[in-house]
Amino acid sequence: MRGGPIQGYIDIHGDYPPGTSFVLWIVGQLAVGTASDPRAVLKLVLLGFLLLSIAILLAASRRPGFSAFAYAALVVNAFGLMYLDILTAPFVLGAIWAASTGRTPLMAGLLAAACVMKWQPIFVMPFGIIYAFHVARDGDATVRRQTIWAAAIASGIAVVILLVYGLPAVSDAFYRASRHNALSNFGANPLWILTWWFERNAPAGERALTPDGVVSILSASRPILRVLSLISLIAYGTILRKYWRSADRTAGGFVRFALAGYLVYFMCSAGVHENHLFLAVLLSLALAWQAPRYLWVAVVLAVAANLNLVAFYGWNGGGTERYARGVDVTVWLALGVSIAVAAIIWRLAFNESEVRYISGTNRGVPS
Repeated sequence: MRGGPIQGYIDIHGDYPPGTSFVLWIVGQLAVGTASDPRAVLKLVLLGFLLLSIAILLAASRRPGFSAFAYAALVVNAFGLMYLDILTAPFVLGAIWAASTGRTPLMAGLLAAACVMKWQPIFVMPFGIIYAFHVARDGDATVRRQTIWAAAIASGIAVVILLVYGLPAVSDAFYRASRHNALSNFGANPLWILTWWFERNAPAGERALTPDGVVSILSASRPILRVLSLISLIAYGTILRKYWRSADRTAGGFVRFALAGYLVYFMCSAGVHENHLFLAVLLSLALAWQAPRYLWVAVVLAVAANLNLVAFYGWNGGGTERYARGVDVTVWLALGVSIAVAAIIWRLAFNESEVRYISGTNRGVPS
């Protein structure tokens, strides 16, 4: 980026938070300084973030086999296809580790840092706020002071970012990121099935399925986008309310409800991309390290996330044949993923027989 990382971010008018652009600027500087291919440098940087994330999981869980599974779950996204989601992973996993060990200020700072890298962790932040409030309400004066520090640290990071990069640049990037007007940008969710339905029944002259039956990205009308936004807000708000009213005061409860809330976004929001299950996989890994009984959730979401990527782009970005006997196989994938994700949301947030588990000093209690 010409003009440095700050002015460059302002000039590119992108839709990412400033942290990602800063990392890419560092990659560019390293490539120039070492006369290397920027893509090779970026791949090494992403690999470094991946290995750091696995190291955090290994240190937290002390389970090498589980950490190897986590590597397998994340490597296609981070290293094979070089998505930038892995930039959030050390911060998200570190924040959950901090919460599980009673370090609320560190949790808040790391969650805020994750939001500086990608926008998706913003969906986790309200659950972190509720968790911190529960901890403060049930704790002593020392715990309440820690909560105040947590709020100050998170707010301070936000203020610094806005002062350095400017409110217009950051808010415009967030606005552009939230205004992807397609029903689904290859996200294997109910809206991808709806895209197929619209294109299958499209009148003559409008966007329809290809002769091979392949579905393509379809823009949505403004009324449909408003309806989807309303559905998403209601569903997400319902999960937040369930967590607020829950008797679960543990970090495991925070992760469990945050995962359910994020999966609501994946299922209901317009413009979801093929890589947007990545954060769900991260949260499910964090949940499984604290409560091994939820390992099945991590396995299901890891399979779904990687199939979503491979179905559209293959193992290395080369693409795949997406049709068989005139049917786009991604439609069947979206159907299977949607059923699995809906079942996970129900199990995590609405199954009242669930008992909360967490390792460490905090103990889970039934709701």
